[in-house]
Amino acid sequence: MRMDGASAPPTIGHTRGSSTIRTEEVSVTRWVAYEDLDLRAHAGAGELRWRVEETARLACRQLDELYPLEQPEAPACGKDAIAAAERGAKQK
Repeated sequence: MRMDGASAPPTIGHTRGSSTIRTEEVSVTRWVAYEDLDLRAHAGAGELRWRVEETARLACRQLDELYPLEQPEAPACGKDAIAAAERGAKQK
């Protein structure tokens, strides 16, 4: 299962007075192994969910460390990563 966000080219963001702040969207991709799980069983599905959430948490932490912000966006990052993983799983 692949977890990633859509990568976008740098965009022009917030404008304040005569200065413009340049923003850029970044993402990381992580793979979550699940071939050892029986996804038909509640325990297997629960383990996969835990793996996805833990992988999302670690990926978001890495992004926070590489690109620190004044106001952390970890909750949104984790939710977005989990949603992207779920969309990817449904496409298979």
